[in-house]
Amino acid sequence: MKIHLLPVSLALLLAGCTSTSTDTRHAAELAKVTHVYVEHRLNDNHSLDQLIVQELQHLGYDAAYGPLTMMPENVQAIVSYEDDWAFDFTTHMVSLEIRVRASPKDQAFGSGHYYNRGVSRVPPEKMVHEVVASIFKRI
Repeated sequence: MKIHLLPVSLALLLAGCTSTSTDTRHAAELAKVTHVYVEHRLNDNHSLDQLIVQELQHLGYDAAYGPLTMMPENVQAIVSYEDDWAFDFTTHMVSLEIRVRASPKDQAFGSGHYYNRGVSRVPPEKMVHEVVASIFKRI
């Protein structure tokens, strides 16, 4: 049996270019949250706030998005996010970081980060799903 090293090496190299990390030190407090508000970023040209809200609603949370000045009073957690995009023949998201903090105490509940610098393109919906699901998994 003959093994071609170039394809195997390339596959291993590309597989190592995507990573997801999550920090949920206060998962017990986050498990009590039902009302979540996603802070709209003014420079979000890809509607990530809406994708995050859809994912939260899919997980059973009461979620909404908008500017902080329009946040409802019953919100228990605020979600903020940072995204990084690149152009490489097509525009694609390279990384997504989501942070969750308590409202109004501003205590950090958790955070998650998805990083993809590989050749394969990961759709924003999948990146949002991976990060939100890893932070908000029910205990």
